[in-house]
Amino acid sequence: MRVRRGVRSVLPLLIALVAALAFSPTASAAEYTLEVSEALDGTGFGEVACEYKVEGSPEVEQPCEELFFESKKAIKLIPVPETGSEFVQFKNGTGSAAACNGMTKTCSFTLEADSYVEAKFDQITPSLVVKTSGEGEVECEVEGGLPELCEAEYPFETEVTLVPEPFEGWEFASFKNGTGSASKCSGLTKPCALLLEKDATVEATFVPAMHPLSVTKAGSGAGTVTCNGTTCAASYLEGTEVTLKATAASGSVFSGWSGEGCSGTGSCVVTIEEKAATVTATFTANSKPPGEEPKEPKDGTATAAAVAKVKGGKAKVKLSCSGGLCKGAVRLTAKLRRGAGPVLIGRSPFTLASGESTVLPVKLSVAAQHKLKKSHTLRAKAAGTGVAAGSVKLKFAR
Repeated sequence: MRVRRGVRSVLPLLIALVAALAFSPTASAAEYTLEVSEALDGTGFGEVACEYKVEGSPEVEQPCEELFFESKKAIKLIPVPETGSEFVQFKNGTGSAAACNGMTKTCSFTLEADSYVEAKFDQITPSLVVKTSGEGEVECEVEGGLPELCEAEYPFETEVTLVPEPFEGWEFASFKNGTGSASKCSGLTKPCALLLEKDATVEATFVPAMHPLSVTKAGSGAGTVTCNGTTCAASYLEGTEVTLKATAASGSVFSGWSGEGCSGTGSCVVTIEEKAATVTATFTANSKPPGEEPKEPKDGTATAAAVAKVKGGKAKVKLSCSGGLCKGAVRLTAKLRRGAGPVLIGRSPFTLASGESTVLPVKLSVAAQHKLKKSHTLRAKAAGTGVAAGSVKLKFAR
């Protein structure tokens, strides 16, 4: 079949036109899907925002769930955790979003294929670190429950009250160096309530307990009172034994003690405990000629037997007095832990006439009783005002 010359000359033009239309800028560009999902293995919650540029407009940001974009679109994924959650990482990325796998912050890429990625969010579990200086510990009261040992981590926005518990002979001074949610505790001298929203650290300081000792003078005479051989202080460390001695001025006599278990005219021994101690020394003007003032009785010394049986939590310590009136307090100390120094395990006051003996029940501390249950015997030291220092072997009575 013959083709006419006119038609044959038009064919190249038609082919060129079809080719031009095929590659025209107005032809539809390829589109790809971007899907962003929240990872199922996360314990927290959040969403991811997509930031990209729209032609002729500034960059826009909107939630990423499932969007369609032209190819070559520059995308930035921005994690947005909810309150109480934190972004962990992107994972399971495919297509162009595979570049985000493992990233723990925003992720940027160019969309060149259908893409999918998951964002993992976990709940925030703030840590709580409570340090101590001195002798004591801190318990945590959680949302109205009973105080118990503090944990290392708590759920977000847990209400915790820090309750300081000083050991025997110590007292709580204040909290200091608070950070994070515990920053409000710094300077407080009482339990601190806080809301755990971020990691927190704080230090509780304990200091040796001090208690007041009030020494007053009464009567028509005059004189001086010393404590442990020197001027009496206003307060002393808890557990301190203070020996008070009264000396009458010329023309006066010392009539005796009153208050805090003191009596008579000899030395008065006071052990400083939690309550305030009050002692009164009475001096009376002497109507007798000078040189006829009565002499003060001589103090004796008590000696503890080498062995004391323990029953019902009390050590039966035998004391013997010689050399005058024996009055004071027996203090038992012992080492309860390896590497630690001796601690007070019991104390009891006594009064004995010269030549007398008695079996003095000394209540032992709980720690000493536990030690005896394990080892059956305990080597202790007896000392104290009016007591000759010596070793005492404590053992259970059978």
